[in-house]
This record gives sequence, C-alpha cells and structure tokens, in this order.
Amino acid sequence: MVLYYRHVNQAERWQSVELARNGGSFEGEITADYTAKRYALQYYFEVKTGPAGATLFPLLAADLANVPYFVVRRSA
Repeated sequence: MVLYYRHVNQAERWQSVELARNGGSFEGEITADYTAKRYALQYYFEVKTGPAGATLFPLLAADLANVPYFVVRRSA
C-alpha cells in the first residue's frame, strides 16, 4: 500500500510513502517538518490488489460528486 499526500496547495507535487504491513494493518510516517506547515494535508491510498493490479482509496464516485482524497486540517 502506498500513501500519497500533499498540502492543499495545487502548486505542490504529491509526495508518497510505502506503508509497511504490521499484522492486520499498515503503517507509515509523514515527517513532522512536512505536517508543520500552515496548509491542511490531503491524502489518498494506492492499494495493490495483485502482482499487476491496484486501486485507489477513496474511490471517485460514479457521479463524480465526491473528492477522491481525505483532508486533515491543522488545529490552531
């Protein structure tokens, strides 16, 4: 599984980190320096479904009415 993330700033490129399996879950880390910026963080996952297959999570809805990522806002 791969975590893709960036600040909610369209001028930035997506960063990624490979997540490591730990029992029934996956773990990874975004550096504290990166999360200390004033922008909220948006992220999504690439889930490997087989040797040559993958899907994204969250998925884009069939009617395209959602956003295909999560957002974490920085607290004051």
